[in-house]
Amino acid sequence: MDLTSLVCEKHVMHDKSGFFDETKRPKDKFWDYLETQFRNKSLMGCSAAGPTGKLVVLDEGPCGIMQGHAYGINALFEIEKKQENVVEGKQNQHRLLRVRNPWGRTEWTGKWSDKSEELEDPYNKQKIEEFRDSLPADEQFDLDADDG
Repeated sequence: MDLTSLVCEKHVMHDKSGFFDETKRPKDKFWDYLETQFRNKSLMGCSAAGPTGKLVVLDEGPCGIMQGHAYGINALFEIEKKQENVVEGKQNQHRLLRVRNPWGRTEWTGKWSDKSEELEDPYNKQKIEEFRDSLPADEQFDLDADDG
């Protein structure tokens, strides 16, 4: 509110034990909400709760996200799954957020990160590059840069 003088909202995504409760907030409905806010050009950000400066650990290793630190949500987009990975009755897109560390360093190292297994697949890498190339010139990014 201090930044824009407009009404702001905060959505807590996990319960006290750190788990996403799908019964209280279905993922599809929340994704639809995010898409609406993005289309309306809302300023959006995210953070991971916890003591400031500690790295979040996922799958037994640090993932590049810092606790108690704010990140800007610059984009959200979907990438169609490869035809051989399509499952009837299931979501057939990868839903991705493009977040930015305002410090410009310490970046995401998990799934879909610059050097991830997902981007070793030429199909996925091409889709990410197509997304990047669709952005205005000043918003395009280098997949190999440590740019937050």
